[in-house]
Amino acid sequence: MAALLNGALMVYSVLHTFPPLLLCILVRHVTLLNIFLWFIHTWEGIFARCAALKSLLCKHTPSWKPLHSLLFDS
Repeated sequence: MAALLNGALMVYSVLHTFPPLLLCILVRHVTLLNIFLWFIHTWEGIFARCAALKSLLCKHTPSWKPLHSLLFDS
């Protein structure tokens, strides 16, 4: 408990001493984190949609092996 209180007091003293600098750093890191998370979320969505489309197409179309054998095997 004393360590938690000591850490909170240290954070408060740093924030009280350098508020503009820390606010700028915090906003920059939060913005970069949000951009990174948005990018990850967007790519996960794209990959999920591609996987769903692939499974849907593979489920409803016949295999290419019989078609290939019908066309090219003599």
